[in-house]
Amino acid sequence: QVRISHLRRQFQRDYDQTFTEEIFIVSHRFVSQGIPIYKIKDMMNDPIQGSFYASELQKVSKDEQIQWRTEKIIRKRKVRGKPEVLVRWLGWPKKFDSWIPEVDVKNI
Repeated sequence: QVRISHLRRQFQRDYDQTFTEEIFIVSHRFVSQGIPIYKIKDMMNDPIQGSFYASELQKVSKDEQIQWRTEKIIRKRKVRGKPEVLVRWLGWPKKFDSWIPEVDVKNI
């Protein structure tokens, strides 16, 4: 699992985050002129256009205890009397919006 680098802008600071929040999966690795090149797909197995050099990728170790940050709460509902919220995950596309129990949302 990897993150991909953002395109650097002219006045971007070094302390700004340089890799995406979204995590991708390496789907294919091949070598061209002695340089490894990678094809990646998102967590829903949709291929990402283009290919990436190793310097454009950051390896990510999967941690089950990680707390993902939310961008915003979109909607609320009750399922069998238990409140749930539809959240947009920070740095992830809309297709990854998901319903989670309201008690799992923490204000930080």
